[in-house]
Amino acid sequence: KKKKELSDSITLWFCRDLIPFHEIEKEGLKDFLKFHNVIQSLSDVPCSSTLSRRSLTRIYEDCLFAVKLKINGDNPNMVSLTMDAWTDNYRHKPFMTFTLHWISPIITQLKSCVLQTSFLPHPHTANNIVEELKKALTRFNLNEKIIILVTDRGANMIKAATYMKVERISCIAHGLHNLVMVDTLSKLLEVNKIIVKARTI
Repeated sequence: KKKKELSDSITLWFCRDLIPFHEIEKEGLKDFLKFHNVIQSLSDVPCSSTLSRRSLTRIYEDCLFAVKLKINGDNPNMVSLTMDAWTDNYRHKPFMTFTLHWISPIITQLKSCVLQTSFLPHPHTANNIVEELKKALTRFNLNEKIIILVTDRGANMIKAATYMKVERISCIAHGLHNLVMVDTLSKLLEVNKIIVKARTI
């Protein structure tokens, strides 16, 4: 049991700080754990495959259960769902993140939680986005809720909302970003030179 708790704690630590699982094999970390009596011997340190397969699965299931419990506890009739596609700068893989927002009818408080971040293969068509959205709604029992989508103004996002037959609102943050970065700063020559130089650092 103690080994399991240690493995899960290290896995959660690595996930939160975006530390690769193979770092557990480093001698410095092992010595640190032993010096501070976290482990009795170096053999107590879990291997990277234990972290990535067993512990990560347990943590995911616990987190999934906690999120469902949080939503079901309030059982809101109407929810807002923000969704955005982004690319990992390290491996250049595209992902889509869904975040749920609702007002608790019990304490009249705004609540939010990330539902999932999933790999979104190309092409990022409205149909592919709808498929990921349907999976998220089903996984968290949200199909019967009144849903308002908050997205950027991409044609694929707008079409996805149309296909789902739900109301869609444009994201203010994306609008401000485009106003400042695209419509304003990108047209100022001196500012643009600074941005280009900064990206090379």
